[in-house]
Amino acid sequence: MRIFTKKQNLNNIFLRLLKTYPYSKEAIINELVDDGFSRDEVEKVVDSYNIDWNEQAVRAAELYSKVFKTSYSEVIDQLKFAGFTTDEATYGADNCKADWNENATRTAIKYAKLHPFTRESMVKRLEHDGFTHDQALYAVDHIEER
Repeated sequence: MRIFTKKQNLNNIFLRLLKTYPYSKEAIINELVDDGFSRDEVEKVVDSYNIDWNEQAVRAAELYSKVFKTSYSEVIDQLKFAGFTTDEATYGADNCKADWNENATRTAIKYAKLHPFTRESMVKRLEHDGFTHDQALYAVDHIEER
């Protein structure tokens, strides 16, 4: 049985967390501090690795876009809430290869199943969710095709 030092354990946990979920720097630091490590030792370990936090933001944006079918602005908001900086969040949304028209259409379908909407009210609802006017129009024009 191999015994790890506290620092080796911290390193192993950090790397395992990075592989399993696209954390922001702040979120992974908080996670490890919550696990009982000191903020200073966690920050030293995190900073000792050359992590591309923009790439982490892209991975997180892809996840949010695929799972929740959110708009570009909602993805940015979610990333910022998850601890990414505004620049990282914007980079993530810009580079996640999401199909925002498809996301708007899937969101419209979800809403249509819950409540009858007029074309105009659906467009407004989608715009309220952060989709652009053009994305909302695309969605209402293609909702019947699904």
